[in-house]
Amino acid sequence: MIRPEMRVSELLEAHPQLLEVLIEASPAFAKLKNPLLRRTMSRLVTLAQAAQIGGLEPGALLERLNQALGLEATGEEASVGNESKLATPPPDWLASPVGFHLDVRPILAAACEVAAGQQEKRS
Repeated sequence: MIRPEMRVSELLEAHPQLLEVLIEASPAFAKLKNPLLRRTMSRLVTLAQAAQIGGLEPGALLERLNQALGLEATGEEASVGNESKLATPPPDWLASPVGFHLDVRPILAAACEVAAGQQEKRS
């Protein structure tokens, strides 16, 4: 059974015939035809992440891959991907953007004033 946490490289090592299924699912996966990119990038990306890159729902991609292998996903396995494994909704803070804005111009200006003051003392 193909799972969302599997790496693309694991999938293609175990089932190389699924490369064509991936490419048919989304044009974004055509880059996997390049052996160098396939060796490097596919080791970093899970199938759930790849689905998002390809503009697909993770469940839909997993279903397509499992069907290509002749496997039928049960309802629970097909829905895995965006839901919590604890069957609880994710906290609100998880959806908020990460990062902040830091304006360093006042800090740099203050440092320049200090440096200029030290230069005047030396003169």
